[in-house]
Amino acid sequence: MNDRRRGMAFCAPLAPGKTEEGRAFAREAFVTRAAELTTSRRAINETGEVVTLISTPQGDVISVYLEGADPKDANVRFAASTSPFDVWFKEQCARIFPPFVDFSQPVQGITEIFDSEALLARA
Repeated sequence: MNDRRRGMAFCAPLAPGKTEEGRAFAREAFVTRAAELTTSRRAINETGEVVTLISTPQGDVISVYLEGADPKDANVRFAASTSPFDVWFKEQCARIFPPFVDFSQPVQGITEIFDSEALLARA
């Protein structure tokens, strides 16, 4: 895919002491079960996903960037999904994030501040 799509980014703190469990989950989801992940994301029209680990003095944070035709809708559809892989994925997230981070609900509170696409289009 060469075309840039709309994006949505968010961060969530890992629960204390859950970094290695999070790494193991990421390996299983994004490597071992890559075919299931691809099916899951295609079902919600997501075309890209980047997950990074940010270590801070206050604890580790996961940063996620999602891309697709309508990432907000994809997020809503993922939260509502009952496919076996998506249920498993959300259960694993519940093990590594604090209780207030609940991926069975759409991610809230995201406000886009700047997107360089319009700026670059004028250049």
